[in-house]
Amino acid sequence: MQNSPVIDLVWQLACVETAATKAPFIEPEHLMAALTKLRQFCTGAGAEVLERQGADLASHRPELELVAEALRDVGIESDAFRHELRKRLGKGTHDHAEGRTIHRSERSRKVFARAATLAAEMKSTKLKSGHLFLAIVEERDTTGCHLLQEKGADLKTLAQKTRERLEKEPARSLAGPAKAEAPKAEKTGTPFLDRLGRDLTQAAREQKLGPIIGRRHEILQVIQTLARRSKNNPVLVGEAGVGNTAVAEAVALRAAAGQD
Repeated sequence: MQNSPVIDLVWQLACVETAATKAPFIEPEHLMAALTKLRQFCTGAGAEVLERQGADLASHRPELELVAEALRDVGIESDAFRHELRKRLGKGTHDHAEGRTIHRSERSRKVFARAATLAAEMKSTKLKSGHLFLAIVEERDTTGCHLLQEKGADLKTLAQKTRERLEKEPARSLAGPAKAEAPKAEKTGTPFLDRLGRDLTQAAREQKLGPIIGRRHEILQVIQTLARRSKNNPVLVGEAGVGNTAVAEAVALRAAAGQD
């Protein structure tokens, strides 16, 4: 199942949370902290980042606001909760080298798998941030869920409110309706490629791609493969949410800037 672009944003934010707490792996608690921060991308500098990536902010706003609104339904303020969660997690001793991949824990992998199942059950065409949040809430035995309960939230009610909001979300992508892009596809001379994908290098030239956090090792591997005289077709594989799109966008940014 394809990820919503917001999931890629959650992944990057979770990497930052993990590095800040010096934890060895991305845990469900780091994902929850990232999810509670999404609302900040609806306005100000956060919104500008998404708009540079070609986002239709109006259509994307419901997904960005869903977690904060679901928490508000049970009397929890998302920003205050995130700060308290960070305090509860404390700091470990694992220093992450700059540019190295931060991997998910086995618990986080299971949460992503459950989120994909939930998305399929709801007949969603994309794995969204709300599905991931719901999967974390359903797990229950996490520091984040324990903190929610301590603050008086009923997890069953929170899960139900999240489901209700997911069902109301419009099924539209970050790039906007496909029909709006059709005229452009006919002018490029590559209509099939334009219909099935998007030109990341052109998006980078137009400054529609935001900064990429980490992934230096993978980015260099892709560039080295592209530079070969033969067998020079890199393929990025991995589970949903591991950051394949971020690597491709980083290569596009370097190509647009004339870097090797």
